[in-house]
Amino acid sequence: MDPKKVKNLNSERNRWLYGYRDSELPLDLILEAGQAMYGRPDAISLYGRTPVEYFPLGVRLMGRTAIECCIDERAQYLAEEAYRVSQRLFPGERPIVIDLFAGSCNLLFHIARRLNAIEALGFESDANVFALTRRNLEIVQAPVQVHHGDYAACLAQFANPGGAPVVCVVSPPWGAGFNYDMGLDLLRTEPPIDTITNHIHQILWPHNFVVLIQTHRKTVFSSAQQVSAGFTEVFDSFEQDFLRDSHVGFLSCANRI
Repeated sequence: MDPKKVKNLNSERNRWLYGYRDSELPLDLILEAGQAMYGRPDAISLYGRTPVEYFPLGVRLMGRTAIECCIDERAQYLAEEAYRVSQRLFPGERPIVIDLFAGSCNLLFHIARRLNAIEALGFESDANVFALTRRNLEIVQAPVQVHHGDYAACLAQFANPGGAPVVCVVSPPWGAGFNYDMGLDLLRTEPPIDTITNHIHQILWPHNFVVLIQTHRKTVFSSAQQVSAGFTEVFDSFEQDFLRDSHVGFLSCANRI
């Protein structure tokens, strides 16, 4: 990528992520953020709706959400990858889908719908993001439950008496773990992803589960190696030829009983 473009993208990312971090954005700024980050004003589409469709309904985004959310185009793409992996591991079974860092819940919304999930649960520790997301989900009538709390504490309370396979979506705030120069370091996210996967192992080991870790095309390879260590099966979506044009993917790590 052209160094000047990389510099501009880093600058724009920081502008929205930190300059407007906890501010609710008016429609014109959502459109401006879409143009700045993705090259078109309608890019920050959520829940199957464009900004000009969801904003009049009352759906709102903060600056950090506009940057950290998984927009429809990418969420739908990742939902197909989630379907491919889940069908390989749990063919014909309906899973429970849990997003440990739910944010806008848009990625959870699309994955749960594509997998025909029995249940969709999102955990969000930030009180402001949680309140805004819960309101947004109510407005669009999404069949998603979002809970306020730390991911480890919420996961520890998870009960699965029916024994359905569990699909864990892991996409914590990338924060300083990402920029357009170095790409994504999975060991520098907030919190580091290896810490998260260790918690998942401890809590979900009796269950049949897979961890879908959202990655960037430019992911630090050594960090992916460390994160995936200890899992019995590992799939990298970038190994699939038909996925090579995307900037996002999943590192899918499965523990099968």
